[in-house]
Amino acid sequence: MEATSVVEKKRSGKSGEIELLRFIACLSILFFHINKHVLGRVTFPGSKWGFFNEAVIGVEFFFICSGFLMAYIADKEYRINPVPDDKTLGKSVSSFMYRKVMAFLPYHIIAFILAWITVTVLDWKGVTNAVSSAVESIPSVFLIHMSGLKMENPQFVEWYLSVMVLGMLVLYPIIRKHFHVFTRVIAPAVGIFMLGYLYHKYHVLGDVKTWSVYFFKAMLRGTAELCLGAFTYEVVQILKEKINVERIKVLNTIIYVGGILVFILFSCRKLRGHLSQEYQFLGVPLFMLLVAVCFLGGTCFSNALNNKVVMFLGKFSLPLYLAQVVGVRIAESKLLPKSMGGVTKFVIGAVISLITALIVMWIGDAIKRCIDRKKTHAPYSL
Repeated sequence: MEATSVVEKKRSGKSGEIELLRFIACLSILFFHINKHVLGRVTFPGSKWGFFNEAVIGVEFFFICSGFLMAYIADKEYRINPVPDDKTLGKSVSSFMYRKVMAFLPYHIIAFILAWITVTVLDWKGVTNAVSSAVESIPSVFLIHMSGLKMENPQFVEWYLSVMVLGMLVLYPIIRKHFHVFTRVIAPAVGIFMLGYLYHKYHVLGDVKTWSVYFFKAMLRGTAELCLGAFTYEVVQILKEKINVERIKVLNTIIYVGGILVFILFSCRKLRGHLSQEYQFLGVPLFMLLVAVCFLGGTCFSNALNNKVVMFLGKFSLPLYLAQVVGVRIAESKLLPKSMGGVTKFVIGAVISLITALIVMWIGDAIKRCIDRKKTHAPYSL
């Protein structure tokens, strides 16, 4: 079996394990934001447990998975042309970034417009402020705001997309030009040193608005995890050459189920104090392990999870992630009476987010179908 065969099979037909993880991580982040903005991350009476109070680490899964798939695509191109010249490299990077951005652009635009309308109406301060807000949102529309060009941004969750795009724009040329050096040496080194800096300096992974020397803290966080995702891909390829992946499916299943349970339990635990928040960093190796298991032969549930429901939930995750701002802002707004209970507001925020996500997905899918029909070849004839 070739080194990439299992990944190719999973990538072409999608991995049910990955799609389920994608949905769980996305839903936990939605619950975290509603809890934070509406309930204030409260705990259940008489306990230290809450409802996804610490699910902020769900974003780590998306960065690591994106880094893994970035390495997979680079590996495919490396096998075709191991030593690209400058022109070929430029075309390769342009093609990769184009396909990456187009995969989420329609959903991003629709969700951004809905979020801007919601925030502007709820915080209405006149036409002048509305126009000013629209102009200042331009860097966020183009997803370059995490470079430092951050002004107005009604879509507070899209920092992830901005970091991913900017990070891959820097990393992909390197991994494409020096694949094995990057995945085996540069990626783990950069990932460890960046996370080590964040741990020593801040002790938490969150606080995406914090400026750290020359970058937003989130840029360092995302870049480190993209690198570690690429490193995870290389580790998986090495292991597949040395072991029979069919024989470890039971072990993979235990790790997969156990890892999800650990993530959920951690997310629902109310962390207090300096030391407890440092445990967020353990989410990085946890998701590296889970992503590796999904592509290292899968689990005993692989066939069962490769169904239309799980595939829909995986596809629905991106629109849900992008649309949650509408639900969160309405749930915390003055539109709802003060006498309304926090749990009721939480449910309203979640329902509005789900409905908005369906709208975003429906319109986004329609736009993508129109683009696919009109597109005869990639830009610049790549």
